[in-house]
Amino acid sequence: MMDRNYQDRREVLKMIAASGMLPLTQGLARARSNSSTQSQGRDQKTTPHLSPVPQSIEKQGQGFPLPATAALISGESTDTNAIRELEETLRSADVRVQQEKSSSNQSGSPLSIYVGIPAESPRVSDALGQLDASYPEDLQSEGYVLATGQTDGKKRIVLAGSDEPGTFYATQTFKQLLIDHQERPWVPGVMIRDHPSMTRRGTIEGFYGSPWSHEERLDQLGFYGDVKMNTYVYAPKDDPYHREQWREPYPSDRLSKIGELVEKADRNHVDFVFALSPGTSICYSSESDYQALLSKFESLYDLGVRAFSIPLDDIDYTEWNCEADQQEYGPPSPETAANAQVDLLNRVQRDFIEAHGDIEPLQTVPTEYSGLERSSYKTILEEDLADEITVMWTGTAVVPPEITREEAEQVHDLFGHDIVLWDNYPVNDFSQTAGRLLLAPYRKREPNLSEHLAGIVSNPMNQAAASKVALFTIADYTWNDIDYDSEQSWHEAARYLADDNEETVQGLMAFFDLNHLAPRFGPDPWQPQAPILSEKIAEFWTTYDGGEKGTAINNLLPYARLIARSPQLIENGVDDTLFIRDADRWLEATDLWGDALVTSLQMLAAHIEGDDERVQKLRNQITDRVDQAQQIHSPPGENRVEGVVKIGDGVLDVFIEETLNQTGASSIDITH
Repeated sequence: MMDRNYQDRREVLKMIAASGMLPLTQGLARARSNSSTQSQGRDQKTTPHLSPVPQSIEKQGQGFPLPATAALISGESTDTNAIRELEETLRSADVRVQQEKSSSNQSGSPLSIYVGIPAESPRVSDALGQLDASYPEDLQSEGYVLATGQTDGKKRIVLAGSDEPGTFYATQTFKQLLIDHQERPWVPGVMIRDHPSMTRRGTIEGFYGSPWSHEERLDQLGFYGDVKMNTYVYAPKDDPYHREQWREPYPSDRLSKIGELVEKADRNHVDFVFALSPGTSICYSSESDYQALLSKFESLYDLGVRAFSIPLDDIDYTEWNCEADQQEYGPPSPETAANAQVDLLNRVQRDFIEAHGDIEPLQTVPTEYSGLERSSYKTILEEDLADEITVMWTGTAVVPPEITREEAEQVHDLFGHDIVLWDNYPVNDFSQTAGRLLLAPYRKREPNLSEHLAGIVSNPMNQAAASKVALFTIADYTWNDIDYDSEQSWHEAARYLADDNEETVQGLMAFFDLNHLAPRFGPDPWQPQAPILSEKIAEFWTTYDGGEKGTAINNLLPYARLIARSPQLIENGVDDTLFIRDADRWLEATDLWGDALVTSLQMLAAHIEGDDERVQKLRNQITDRVDQAQQIHSPPGENRVEGVVKIGDGVLDVFIEETLNQTGASSIDITH
């Protein structure tokens, strides 16, 4: 019998209301389609929600419709990637672009769009002044000012970056800014000053199990550009050339593909960080091993890689890999391991990183990569590791239930170096995640962690495209960790995938909710399962047990039907074929569980009416659907741990079981 006293999840998640204003180019901004004006858009002249939320946005006049032609005015050295993105957005909005350089005379176009770095393009500075939009001299790295308005009867848009990434991010914001208004897209009158809260924002492909494919990695790098992530760490545990065979050079075909990734990363202002993990077999005192490591790094440097990492996680530091290390450092222990690791890391920082002069400081993952306990190992790293080297930390646990500002401050003091949080969410390579997609938003990370952390990189799922749901919200948080709203960001992730189609958004939100549970090691998850459905079921039983059984059924039935329809809505409305491929088995299971849920409510209605024959028929349909759903397994070979696909487990199955028990003489156990 199910427990009707469900845990109160009201503070976790309320039902998300559909937002009022739809950005015309939300889908176009993601460079996936050249679709027509969205039918759901309202005829209003408001500023749409922007993701990530800018640090500052002010209304500046009413705005104006985009004309059919525009002059694009850039400097000689303006970032070509930003210009490409801007031109694509304008073409998608049916605007014919006339290119100008900042040294040319202004054309007679009804709209002038200025893009570039003010210090390098005086006309960008002049245009900002004409819009009465000041450009702060101390604008942070990757920051930008975006201003729109009309002066002296002339329409102007200015995208002014503090540097090339800032200019690129200004164009990404502009893509979201356009809104549907009658016959022409509308440009709101705004003045945005924006910059990221955190220096490092991105992912580390650091999971066990099937690495991402080349196609998936290319797709991810484009996605990171969309959402203003700037870091991708290449560290797949099951790539033999990354870990077990780290000494061996990459075969030419693999090296060529990595080169394509580096080029795609550069186009999206993403730092491709190449990680080499030698800890399982390295002899720290071996000169040949050291030279093999440098040679591997050098081959990646030749491809254009300018950021490197040496992770030393998940290794045994109670034994050496060679007798020479015993002689050099003494008996194996955390202390002697720390000394050997420090020698290696400092030497690479000096001989390779600093010697080249154009590479970012080295990154590392210590063997003791979680917790806040002081140890002799951590003390050695704090005191002897080169100051420039960045340390990654996974939190108070490998999968932490939360991260507080106090904890972030403590770990910074503990290691004495810049700290990047390696956040093991939404990774699904451990036993508690068997059979799961993890689609909850980023939560339980306190605002303003940027005060103590240099950044956050997420360890995603083996399912790359399905990881976009959580990654979208992580991108929002790392860009602006003060104004981050997990509920809004989660909904915007659905809009991103749905290309703003409202029906598809609703289907995605129902699907996300059924895959909301976020496990950690041990029995207690750090995010609960299906909070929206849980709340609706709790309301159902309150009404049903209060004697209003028909009302309870009628209230829950529309949402049950939405769940049942969500697979079709998603398959028809999401253009991201990689997402559909990742989610296909979970969509199949949702179709079956959703049908069982709808049927269970119909069965209760028949039971109330005393139609025993129909009750039995519907009971059989339910158990048949559930039996089929419980035969669906996660894709073989994809994850390190596999299992029966989980959908709303502990909520959906428990409710259906209780409806069966309500209508039958004997208890039936159908739970996962």
